Amino acid sequence: MKVSIRQQDIARHLGVSLGTVSQALRNSPQVSSEMRLEVQRAATELGYIYRPRENQQTDMTNLAFISGAQPNNFFYTGVLQGIEESCRERNITLHYSSLKDISQPDLQRYRANDGLLVAGYVDQRMVRELKNLGLPMVLVDTNLSHLGLERIEIENFGSTYQAVEYLAAAGHRNIAFLCAPPPSRFSSFDNRRGGYFSAMSDLGLEAFDIHGLTDPVLKTSEQVITRWLEQHGKPAFTALVCCNDEAAIGALLAFEHHGIQVPQDISIIGFDDIEMAQVVRPALTTFHVDRNFLGSLAVNQLVERFQQPDKPVASILLETSFVERASTRRLI
Repeated sequence: MKVSIRQQDIARHLGVSLGTVSQALRNSPQVSSEMRLEVQRAATELGYIYRPRENQQTDMTNLAFISGAQPNNFFYTGVLQGIEESCRERNITLHYSSLKDISQPDLQRYRANDGLLVAGYVDQRMVRELKNLGLPMVLVDTNLSHLGLERIEIENFGSTYQAVEYLAAAGHRNIAFLCAPPPSRFSSFDNRRGGYFSAMSDLGLEAFDIHGLTDPVLKTSEQVITRWLEQHGKPAFTALVCCNDEAAIGALLAFEHHGIQVPQDISIIGFDDIEMAQVVRPALTTFHVDRNFLGSLAVNQLVERFQQPDKPVASILLETSFVERASTRRLI
């Protein structure tokens, strides 16, 4: 009796995902030409006859979340939670990997997934290698627009611009910015720095940045501010905008250790609204990012890209919301 060959058999034969096989047989541009030829050649050898059906869709079953951030990163744990919840609702198996653990030979194992979510700091060469696998891919919180990939970004530039406007309206004229040295490993940090400098210029204020942050940001932030205070003494600036909440909390601890009170002497604004921002004293004024929604949105975009591989590439900008707490005060 003749055995009927299915797309699953081709996928198993080549060690790739069912979604890759389906897209290759439909000549989808989302799959590389080399992969399309390999799938179509295997289909011929195995005796598979492709019969297109109208409105054909396949379900995504395996998804890889690849992060350049450290596993205990306060921000991405919230994003991952949203991804996990969305995958459970869709019966998608989620695989987690740290980008720094991926070597060249490891890349091929990702071919068994139906799609990739890549978040945080990413090396462009590695992203190009992942793109060459021909799988649907969505970048989360990273701006590599020149690669032509679906991406979801946060309103970084506009938020720090708003932070400077808020502080200036409260009477602050000497406003500093704390971040990693430009260009940083995180494109989001560079965009936040850009928003700060743009607002300071537009308001006719002199910009001043303190940099040197590395991972872990919370620890190095405290060290950087401590070193700066030891070199320069009590700061002339009355407000500090930080690239994220960890940087803000580290700065707050350093100021406290040197007898500088927040917000009486210096107002501080963070970014992300991680859980610690609410419990630290004084509670941190910051920009709230709905990390759970960000993760869920990323899965939705990836599934849509998987089901509609020929649709135009989209970039989504997720707005933040300003949360005023006790770490800032008015001077006028």
